[in-house]
Amino acid sequence: MDELKPLLVTCQYCQAQAPTEAVHCPNCGQPLPRHLLLQGELVCDDYHIVRLIGYGGMGEVYLAQHHLTGQQVAIKVLAFHLAEEMDLRIRFLDEARILARLDHPNIVMLHNFKQERERMHIIMQYVDGESLDRMIERDGPMDSEAAALLFAPLADSLHHAHGNGIVHRDIKPSNILVNNVGKARLTDFGIAKLTEGGANLTRTGTRVGTSWFMSPEQGLNKPADSRSDIYALSVTLFNALSGRLPFSGDSEYEVIKGHVEQEPPPIFSGDDPLDRDVEAVVMQGLSKDPDKRFQTGNAMRDALLSVLTTHGQAVDLRATANGTGVVALPRRLNGSGSGAVAPPPLPSGAKPAPPTTVDSVEELSEIPVGLSTPPLGSVSRVDADAGVPRLTRDKSDLLPMPTQPPLSRSGDVVEPGRLQTPSGRPPAPGMSNAVTGVMLREEAEEAEDSSGARRVTQKMVLKNPADEPSPSPEPSEKTSVETDPDSEESG
Repeated sequence: MDELKPLLVTCQYCQAQAPTEAVHCPNCGQPLPRHLLLQGELVCDDYHIVRLIGYGGMGEVYLAQHHLTGQQVAIKVLAFHLAEEMDLRIRFLDEARILARLDHPNIVMLHNFKQERERMHIIMQYVDGESLDRMIERDGPMDSEAAALLFAPLADSLHHAHGNGIVHRDIKPSNILVNNVGKARLTDFGIAKLTEGGANLTRTGTRVGTSWFMSPEQGLNKPADSRSDIYALSVTLFNALSGRLPFSGDSEYEVIKGHVEQEPPPIFSGDDPLDRDVEAVVMQGLSKDPDKRFQTGNAMRDALLSVLTTHGQAVDLRATANGTGVVALPRRLNGSGSGAVAPPPLPSGAKPAPPTTVDSVEELSEIPVGLSTPPLGSVSRVDADAGVPRLTRDKSDLLPMPTQPPLSRSGDVVEPGRLQTPSGRPPAPGMSNAVTGVMLREEAEEAEDSSGARRVTQKMVLKNPADEPSPSPEPSEKTSVETDPDSEESG
């Protein structure tokens, strides 16, 4: 199956071409994919590999399709040369366990985790789109309103993760996937990437995170908490708004030193109120002191929503009460102040739509006292005077609910009245059940209807072969034996 491998592979960092046998890119020195799975290969008993969609120091991610339903999923597989290291296998499994605890519309969902032929697979939701870093590289800096619309739900997803005791520790544009309709999802939980010649990958056993997006406390090898994720998300928002990073350098040390000691440069030079307020949100998230940052993801989310509702042009946004999403609402047309916008002009010759009318609602003056739901397992009688059900505690007024006899176990004698045939799938007439010995047969029944006419009805009935009279055996032919009369007389 080696002939299925492409002759050349493209480096996802610098887009240079390299032979498939190469381990590192000859142009930038970054690791190259090892093609752990081949196109068309069946993995985990159900999925056919479609193509490679990403790779890193820990393993590779493939687009796969279920062979029956056609569902597309992303399958992350741990590299063979790392599968023998127990600590890396545990960290790979931890990512699946973390995803299993999360349920948020802006976090990639876990479908399954399987181990096959000493190879571990994380089967998760496939996002049909691209990573945020590719978007920024192709389109340049984002508009302030568009960036705030994208990052408010991400801050909400962080709040959900932190509420479940999970700190991402490696938030960056490449770990944010944006689908074709502009919805962002956070991915890559629990896996710190191995550094192979680059400062932008996580180094196992040292600092956890990526130096360009690392919080000051992480740079100082201090424990990371939820506010470290707030810092990294703020660096990512800085990068989306400006197209550059707040701190850079020729070495990892210089980058980390900037995070620890230097103040971030301004993002905008103009006086647009929307730009200024979004920048203020970023700068608060980039505070060196964790206590001066947003203390929760919801706090950063609400700050971005407040800016959008004050200066935004398109929509009003509200956070859901349970903290699992952000809702965008059309801005009111008859409002006042900066929050109101005029309706779009009508095409020439078009008539305005008629005003919307709402039916009046009749208020209920009196609510009948005593109406409630009967307890489970009983039905309340109907009060003849009031004509409504009433709940009573008198046991004599309660109608007992009919009970179903328990299903029989294999080997029990089954009565015909207890057998039930699923609707739409009756057994063939005359076929005997091998376990119960009960036979289903067709019989005709005559009955008179209301007009006095006799009707013949075909129905299926249950017959027990033991109750059927056994047919009398047919007489068998007797073989005549000729005897010698002389021998009888002599006897």
